[in-house]
Amino acid sequence: MSIYNVYAVTDDGDAGDEARFSRNHGCNGQNHVDDIYKVWFKDDGEVEHAEVVRTEEKGKCDGNCLRPSPTEGSFIYPSPKVTMT
Repeated sequence: MSIYNVYAVTDDGDAGDEARFSRNHGCNGQNHVDDIYKVWFKDDGEVEHAEVVRTEEKGKCDGNCLRPSPTEGSFIYPSPKVTMT
């Protein structure tokens, strides 16, 4: 597991059900990974709900991430397994 700092967020278009696809581009200093979310918004544009659709490994860091900042957010990949009892 590794923490990936988000260095960019892009809109990947209409997801149906009044939702949009959003892609968080992340870097852990060695590798790039994208998390793709399906996002629903409130009438005022605030995020109401988001679900991870998939994660894509993009390869080794090539420096195009421009030193990601933790202020843009972060995510863990691979996602930890959660067990409910």
